[in-house]
Amino acid sequence: MFTCMICNRQFGQITGKHLKQHGLSTVAEYKAMYPEAETVRERKDSIETLEKKRMARTGKTHTQAAKDKIGAKHKGKKRTPEEIDKWRDSYARYIEENGSPMLGKDRGEAFKRRMSEVAKARSPEMVQAKVEQMWAARRGSKATDEQRERYSQARLKYMQDNPEKLVPKLFNTRPEREFAAELDNRGIRYDRNVQIGGRVYDFRLEGMVLIEIDGPYHWHYKMYGNKNMPDEKRVALFEEAKKKDVYKNELAVKHGYTLYRIKVEGSLPVNWIAQLSNQGLQI
Repeated sequence: MFTCMICNRQFGQITGKHLKQHGLSTVAEYKAMYPEAETVRERKDSIETLEKKRMARTGKTHTQAAKDKIGAKHKGKKRTPEEIDKWRDSYARYIEENGSPMLGKDRGEAFKRRMSEVAKARSPEMVQAKVEQMWAARRGSKATDEQRERYSQARLKYMQDNPEKLVPKLFNTRPEREFAAELDNRGIRYDRNVQIGGRVYDFRLEGMVLIEIDGPYHWHYKMYGNKNMPDEKRVALFEEAKKKDVYKNELAVKHGYTLYRIKVEGSLPVNWIAQLSNQGLQI
């Protein structure tokens, strides 16, 4: 029997239901007030017993009625920032000690289909709320070079595995189509969207020649941010983008290529041959 430190009554277990009579919400609050107080008889199962329990549960699923009951019990609940931070710290320690539980594992087609159905069933309000939560979590944080490289490699792999899902206007712009037509008319062989050293280049010609079609995002800071963003911030974003172009130039040279660039706006400019000629490439 356990004695309640507040009313001195004895119980087989001190529960939250009883503690509500004393104005307490949880047993944790009671333990915070009375650290030495015992609330439940501790029982430690042997490793063999735990394994038997695990095997007994393996493969079993909740009935829909049980799922509905669990959902109704937790609906409307929100974890406190302290609880979220505690979970994050605990999970970070687990990852550090054991590695990611899903790294390199395939969850299977059935799981993917089910998750896809769940995602499609979400209302626009739910999606927007989730997006805002993600923005709030990331605000003020910066990706490391390693994270940027991992993202780049994952994006390239997706592009290779799912060419039919790529947004046409991003990977086949009007100036690119017009430039490809000019090459076709001149009988010049080329490859499109070529991956070299973990980056994608617009065109590769014979003779180790690469050509990038540079729209306004490559040469005008006003293309970054929005009209309400201060120019200093937009210039900073533009400078970061220019660093990526410099890196692609260096990467091309490293792999034995010469990279040329054509500055465009809405369409291929009439002086595109002159632009390449000024850089040393004769078409």
